[in-house]
Amino acid sequence: MAQPHFPANREIEMVLLALQVFQVLFLWVHDWIPLGRLNDVAAVRSQDTRGRLVTVTLIQSVLWTIGLGFSLLYFRARPADIPAKTRAPEARKALLRGTYCTGNRIDFQEETG
Repeated sequence: MAQPHFPANREIEMVLLALQVFQVLFLWVHDWIPLGRLNDVAAVRSQDTRGRLVTVTLIQSVLWTIGLGFSLLYFRARPADIPAKTRAPEARKALLRGTYCTGNRIDFQEETG
């Protein structure tokens, strides 16, 4: 049975999306822009060359930015626009298992309608 999409869920999604944007933005700028007590740009630059800083920033930020892009695409889509395969419980289980890759066994309870 399809679950209705309530407006409150949309507000929660907006808050979570804003937090994800903040996290990704922080990843991109924390080695480059002074952020008060949160970082020490002079110390970072004294230890690494500009090329290494660019490489490290790309490595640590690109994958999270791709994830943010998918979150934005999902956020813009209405529930009817999302393919049924991604809404199915089995697809969600596979996604969680593939995403976390902890090697630990995760028990899921089957959804009942």
